[in-house]
Amino acid sequence: MAKQTINLGTAPAGSDGDTVRSAFTKVNGNFDELYLCSLAKLTKNIAGGAGTTALTATEALNGVIDLTGAITGNRVVTVAATPVQSWIVRNSTTGGDFSVTFSTATGTGVVVPRGVSLLLYTDGVNVLDPVAIALADTSAVAAGRIEFFARSTAPAGYLKANGGAVSRAAFANLFAAIGTTFGAGDGSTTFNLPDLRGEFLRALDDGRGIDAGRALGSAQGGQVPSHQHKIPMASDAGAMYSVQDAGGVSPLYGTLAESQVPARVVAQGALQSYPTLQVATTSGTVLQTSAETRPRNVALLACIKF
Repeated sequence: MAKQTINLGTAPAGSDGDTVRSAFTKVNGNFDELYLCSLAKLTKNIAGGAGTTALTATEALNGVIDLTGAITGNRVVTVAATPVQSWIVRNSTTGGDFSVTFSTATGTGVVVPRGVSLLLYTDGVNVLDPVAIALADTSAVAAGRIEFFARSTAPAGYLKANGGAVSRAAFANLFAAIGTTFGAGDGSTTFNLPDLRGEFLRALDDGRGIDAGRALGSAQGGQVPSHQHKIPMASDAGAMYSVQDAGGVSPLYGTLAESQVPARVVAQGALQSYPTLQVATTSGTVLQTSAETRPRNVALLACIKF
């Protein structure tokens, strides 16, 4: 709507000491504030490194706040805790993978993910997200829950599980849930997220004994268990070959001691040639043709609920 100016005339001077007050001035002042709170938009540049940008009282009256600029660190945008009001806040910043938190100057706030608009309000102490509160009440998604998404950015309420250091204050619920299990950050104001990039997940043994000695959140390198490979028979110009150990008795698909290498080829019939035989032993050396052992898989984005 277009803002209208209402002229109510000049009211008589009152006894409250405001001898120059005019009714239309005060009424229009109220309408100006209502207009700002409902329709006006503030585009605020918060470019820079880690730090805080405080909105003025006039700036905070705008009902829509679009945060812009290239950021090179985690940013916090603060407003006064009172009066109680609401905003639509959008994070339109560019730059690295840093957080933007909309908060009161003395209370807590809400992280606004990049490219996302959130409906926020202050209760006189903190900035709150009513939608997130409603979803938490209905779905009870606990902080620290790991989810996989078919998208390249973390959805609202989640962070990429990329091992990054994040604020203990801004993500207090997550910090209370996982603490410093995945890293203590800077040791005082930040903590680390789990880094699940390129990893398969395994359930904690928790005393069962299948994967004993593992701590929650610990990483484990790749490994191939001890196993056997049977070597087939072969024929050549009517000759039949079988492979035995150096003692000439046991077929070469049991355990082969180091002292028995090299093995020999025994011919059944006329032996045409002696092929070269390479045998893997139980010394722990495993021949690999790639950097890892893996099943077929599909890559999705791992995120953690905060």
